[in-house]
Amino acid sequence: MTAGGGNRGTTIRWVVGTLLTLTFGVVAIWQAEKALDASEPRPARIEVADFSVADARRALGGQKLDMTLHNRGDELIVIKRVRLRVLDKGVVRSCYVQGGGGGPIDADPYDAFISNRTRVGQVIPVSLRYSIDGNDARRIVIHVTSPKDEQRFLGVGEKRAIYQLSVELIAGAEGKTIQVGKALVALPAAPYEVGFHWTTDLRSPEEIQGTFGALGFPFDALPCWRRNARTLKRILDQPGRRAARLHELESEVTMPWE
Repeated sequence: MTAGGGNRGTTIRWVVGTLLTLTFGVVAIWQAEKALDASEPRPARIEVADFSVADARRALGGQKLDMTLHNRGDELIVIKRVRLRVLDKGVVRSCYVQGGGGGPIDADPYDAFISNRTRVGQVIPVSLRYSIDGNDARRIVIHVTSPKDEQRFLGVGEKRAIYQLSVELIAGAEGKTIQVGKALVALPAAPYEVGFHWTTDLRSPEEIQGTFGALGFPFDALPCWRRNARTLKRILDQPGRRAARLHELESEVTMPWE
């Protein structure tokens, strides 16, 4: 072998050795960084997995906001409060005497009381303390209801209100705001047909006169139904999760005969 050939072989071996050393070094650094990343816990991060609205089981029992929250981080997080911000409101009054009945219901552990005097823009805070471990999920149910003095059938002039709410959570030591979504809730319960709004079963003034006259209901309920129909159509057109009864109400409410 010539001297030149030996030098070339030495150079090639040096280059190959250097490349292998660099490659192994890069791999070792990458593995070390990966191990370091794996050892550092991911901060808590709340994801709203599900959000729905349902009627309470009892008459005049209000409605329930049902939230399932998933902590996508590794660290525990504490939910401190729920805030209900009133974005819109529609109030209707009964159009004839329905009769007595009803009464206050027992409160749930987490109640949000909204009066028919509550104004648009007001915030209703609900204090709670829910902790969610890392990579875990938890369900929170907030019972939205009326004050006890409004949980009664009052006859003519009885009020029912539908609120559009923005639902927010306050979480963590820094008080981070988590947006859950919008909801429509009816308090103390959803308006019912005939009592608060026109029923599509009656299509002519003769039917109105005959049916309601025979039952002793005042014929001047028509102006009341018209006012209520305009209010209900407007508020039900607002976006937000709602219970099944409000979905039905959307198709039931009709402007009565003029």
